[in-house]
Amino acid sequence: KEAPVIWDTVFQTAIAQAELEDADRKSFFNDIIFKTEDKKDLIVGTTRPELLGACVALFAHPDDERYKMYFGTYAYSPLYKAKVPVLPDDKADPHKGTGLVMCCTFGDQTDIEWYKKHGLPLKMIITKDGRMNELAGKYKDLKIEEARKAILEDLRQAILLVGHKEITQTVNVGERSGQPVEIINSKQWYIKY
Repeated sequence: KEAPVIWDTVFQTAIAQAELEDADRKSFFNDIIFKTEDKKDLIVGTTRPELLGACVALFAHPDDERYKMYFGTYAYSPLYKAKVPVLPDDKADPHKGTGLVMCCTFGDQTDIEWYKKHGLPLKMIITKDGRMNELAGKYKDLKIEEARKAILEDLRQAILLVGHKEITQTVNVGERSGQPVEIINSKQWYIKY
């Protein structure tokens, strides 16, 4: 069936969790402005700005007083201006970053859970060989790292990047390729047990 799988963009194949290793990498935590329908700023923290074109929702913890008033409303993603719902979910950590998380299909395992649980649309933006596809607009055909840099520069120019802090993060890499893995939707064989 077609489903989200862990994908090695170097070998262009799905891989099992057993084939993943953790690697510490330098990255940046970016605070990005999304606009509400009434033009207020909602700031989302992310290390994956290249996934903005695949953003399908924003999540905050149901008890987070900062965002309760926005649940059930919509915000617009920067650069792409896609209308996305603001939703409550227990998996959103109010103490991480700004407490407001973008859900992109797919940035990580939590995105997969939210996609299924909330019936969100599928917006795949990364190709099997680790490039941006047509959903990325002007960033099409750029490698992921190139797109990340270009999008951050465009966010700076548009005054939509309000925080940019260097961090060290642990990322999953393929044990053979040593490169960060992606999650893509692909037809795969599954065994029902």
